[in-house]
Amino acid sequence: MTEKRELFKLVSIVLIVGLMGLVLISCVPPLFEENGVEVEQYDAMLYANGTLIEEYVYNVKASGKYRMLYRFWDAPLALEDLNKPFVKLVSIYVPEDTIGYVKDYMGVVWATQPYNENPDIVGSIYWLAELNEAGCYNPNYFQTGRYAVRYVFEIHPPVQYDNSTVHFNLKLAEAGEHLPYKRVTIIVEDAGYVSSLYPHPPLMDVTHTGNRIEIRGSVAENELLELEMLLKKNILNILKAFPTEMDDVTIPTVTANNLYSIQYYSASALKYCAQILVFAYPLLFILIYFLYGREQEFTVPSYLSTVPNRDRKPWVVNLVFKGDAIDFDENGFYATLLDLHLKGKIRIIEEQGELTIKIIDENYGDKYEKNVISFLKSLAEDGSFSTKTVREKLERLNSEKKYSSLLQLQSMLNRLTHWVDKRVASEFVVEGRWKLSILLIPPALIFIASIILGALAPTVSHMTCVALLTSPIPFVQALIADAMPTTLFGRWRGSYYSEKLEWDAFKKFLSDLALIRKYAPQDISMWGEWLVYGTALGVGDKVAEAMRELSVPLEELKIVQTMPIIFMPITTWSPPSSRGGRAGGGVGGGGGGGFGGGGGFGGGGAGAR
Repeated sequence: MTEKRELFKLVSIVLIVGLMGLVLISCVPPLFEENGVEVEQYDAMLYANGTLIEEYVYNVKASGKYRMLYRFWDAPLALEDLNKPFVKLVSIYVPEDTIGYVKDYMGVVWATQPYNENPDIVGSIYWLAELNEAGCYNPNYFQTGRYAVRYVFEIHPPVQYDNSTVHFNLKLAEAGEHLPYKRVTIIVEDAGYVSSLYPHPPLMDVTHTGNRIEIRGSVAENELLELEMLLKKNILNILKAFPTEMDDVTIPTVTANNLYSIQYYSASALKYCAQILVFAYPLLFILIYFLYGREQEFTVPSYLSTVPNRDRKPWVVNLVFKGDAIDFDENGFYATLLDLHLKGKIRIIEEQGELTIKIIDENYGDKYEKNVISFLKSLAEDGSFSTKTVREKLERLNSEKKYSSLLQLQSMLNRLTHWVDKRVASEFVVEGRWKLSILLIPPALIFIASIILGALAPTVSHMTCVALLTSPIPFVQALIADAMPTTLFGRWRGSYYSEKLEWDAFKKFLSDLALIRKYAPQDISMWGEWLVYGTALGVGDKVAEAMRELSVPLEELKIVQTMPIIFMPITTWSPPSSRGGRAGGGVGGGGGGGFGGGGGFGGGGAGAR
């Protein structure tokens, strides 16, 4: 596969992963939520005397699923005056053929006439509704459609004041507890009393029209909806509130809202940054490739029937040219054994499925080949060993409980079959994976920052949650890119890329039985070369199959088929497990009216059940 094809494959995969991830984040969570109803329109009017008129247009999308559409409060909801901050229900207007109700802070239920005298209706509402809840009830469940419910409340909030200013924070919907509000319109009447207004969320549109202030926007599911205001002190003459005197209310209000704005915009930035990275990373991969990975063009035949470079050691071919330039596997080890055999440095004999290996020249070879011969010497007695003697040696060491010797043999073989000499690889290629490792940092930072911000500022958790779920997507995209061949984002030194293409063409030839039959060499030694380098390239089985079909009389054909068997007792041995005692178990241990986003009096919001 050419590098451009690999790049196209990578970009396609990461784009699919990114799109699927974003779709899952947006579509899967609603499957586990009450998403069959929403507030299509929320209108509210707030007067200086504390009167709050709310109208909810509930859009029910699933018939027979809901029988209560309601509005609840975190503050005490009552029908009588209380001696503490509370919300008083004045009236409720519900759709025809439904029953208006309220369940106050004490659990007392009231229903619209004539149902207030019906014990079955009142009893059902009592068991279904929560405290501080008002709404409409349909015993026969709601059908799909829109239902408008209008509430009139008197707000008796806690407020703070100094010698000139009153602080009033009204929470209309609690973060984490309500339906989505698609369209929101809030009108603050008697705006002459308002010195400053801070809407939460802060991105809502605020306009001043005559003696009123209009706030418009939308509120996501479970997002905070709140109005924080600094009012003129004479409002206390008409607002029935529970005031607390302070030295100053302006500075705490401004400070708290600045902090809330920082939290809000930080959460918003984390969310959008995570989403942007999902689409930016595929483009970055393309950019990095063209800046650091694009190779010089070479013309190489699609198929090569001759060994590209006979001076290359088989283990180097496996390490550098088989696949990734820093990936080594057991094929390099077995190809080296075959090569040493053909060069007369060791002798491998196959008899009835059993192999015997004899060491002839123990001083031959480069560092890797010397390590291979050294490993063979550790198994040999009098310079040779067989499948049988290896099995007997391991059985003897195991019976004598010389596990360290067995582990040493296993470790030596593991190094020889998975050993990566980066020094040798660096002579051929310039690695490019470090550039991709840097790309793991931004999504990791977003993930960590989302956790911290979500814990410190629960009022913006609906956004930090999105960032938290989205940030692993670009992280995974970077990991996928990191798994690609190292030369995709690095470069081959000199003209080694041409040699890489030649080895690919040779491998492609050896993988095609029809071509091997067509160009089958008469020289037996050529078959030996094909078998050695085919094994190094991972297609030795294809060469062996062709040799069997063409009845090539080469003893190495039997050797290559049985060679892994001689080392199987080493690779499959495992030390006996030790069983310890189980660790013992330990001993188990058994508002409102504030400043800033989320500190308001009221809370709750729209719901359905």
